[in-house]
Amino acid sequence: MILAAVSCSDNGIVDPDPALTVASVLAVDGIGGPIAMNGSTSLVVEVRNNEQMPVQGVTVTFTSSGVQHTLSATTAVAASNGRASITVTAGSEAGVIEVRASAGGASPVIFNITVEADTEATTLAKVSGDGQALDCDEASAALVVQVNDQNGNAMAGVTMAFAGSGVAHSLSAESATTAANGRASVTVTAGSVASTVQVNASVGGLAAVSFTATVADGDAELSFLAPQGLPRGMA
Repeated sequence: MILAAVSCSDNGIVDPDPALTVASVLAVDGIGGPIAMNGSTSLVVEVRNNEQMPVQGVTVTFTSSGVQHTLSATTAVAASNGRASITVTAGSEAGVIEVRASAGGASPVIFNITVEADTEATTLAKVSGDGQALDCDEASAALVVQVNDQNGNAMAGVTMAFAGSGVAHSLSAESATTAANGRASVTVTAGSVASTVQVNASVGGLAAVSFTATVADGDAELSFLAPQGLPRGMA
């Protein structure tokens, strides 16, 4: 990119000059630590010419990719100190946002912004396995529970406690850790008494969710029909 008009101001800022090109775009701010979901951070760059002097009036273009986010603008004009800035606002998804700032033919400067996941579980919900009918000594299908944060994102690595009540039964585990999809599960095996088993799943101070399984008597029942009468000739 060729910049127009010539002069060096008293404060060391260069006005555009046809003989000078944009040689570099430098990151000034926005290279610090991670941000929270829905949080914001400012990105500041400085445009310099091939004499390493800040240049004003140059348009800087910003492009981005990565997890959910918004940019306050896709272009910004360098101010009298050669600097241009925008704001990046994260969405409700954890991960990395990449923003590239470029001007003229200079190599772009790249910002990598880490968006951290919430660390507090806020939602506990049943996924599957409730209301099963079991025979005595039969194992259930998985009782599956999901943990989400306040933004609805699945939370991995959360320890979930399981406790059963009711007639005789056994659980495959008393606790389980959520996988990458935020889910954890156990199974319940009925005992030898027909009735109801309840299994509660809990995490921290959240309200527990409950599963109910009905245990039926597995013995077969045979029915016999009494004869309505005898055929003729069999008196």
